Amino acid sequence: MPGNTIRAVYVLVRKDLMLDYRSPIHATTQAVFSIASGVLAGLVQRQSIWEPGALLPISLAIVLVFQGIFSSYISFVREREYNTIDSLRLLPLPPEAVYTAKFLYTTMNILAFTTIFIGSLAFFTGTWPGPALPLLVWILAASILVGSVASLASAMMIYTSSPSSLAPMLIMTLTLPFFNVSSRALNTISQGYVPQPGWEAPLLGYSVGFLIVAALLSRYLLE
Repeated sequence: MPGNTIRAVYVLVRKDLMLDYRSPIHATTQAVFSIASGVLAGLVQRQSIWEPGALLPISLAIVLVFQGIFSSYISFVREREYNTIDSLRLLPLPPEAVYTAKFLYTTMNILAFTTIFIGSLAFFTGTWPGPALPLLVWILAASILVGSVASLASAMMIYTSSPSSLAPMLIMTLTLPFFNVSSRALNTISQGYVPQPGWEAPLLGYSVGFLIVAALLSRYLLE
């Protein structure tokens, strides 16, 4: 039943939230990384001859990739480390639903800590980096894409003995096309302008399209 599936997805997301609440080492690491990245970018920007926001595109892209790498370790990889991956596979749910639960938690994780980075950057530069709403929409689209990539990569990493070396390669490779598509809009936002009308559609379409493909691939990875 669709209602039961939605309820099960909610329970799986809540389970991951409680795991991070009881053992907050991953969340603490991501928070410290986000704040420290904002401090570093802010200090460099304050000494730069370039206009405010000049460092935003590259620093934001790097932070998103690293947040994806961090988040991949709290997805399916953590289930393998806790010896619960087989129990997850045996749930009376389609693999796509299990993947969706991991994607939702991973995306919320990336979105939250990337927003912390933006807040830290704004605080230490003394200025908000670009128009607020377009920037948040761009971060949302990027978080959906990176979250789906990180969850798919994590599902692939349960079959390897060295996930720590595989995660950066997979996530860097699979996110490059999105950053290529979205870089023009991000550069426009970082210069203090709003991109042309309809700029959000290709980014969100790309992110949701990759999510659908990743969810379909998860069936073969989790069966």
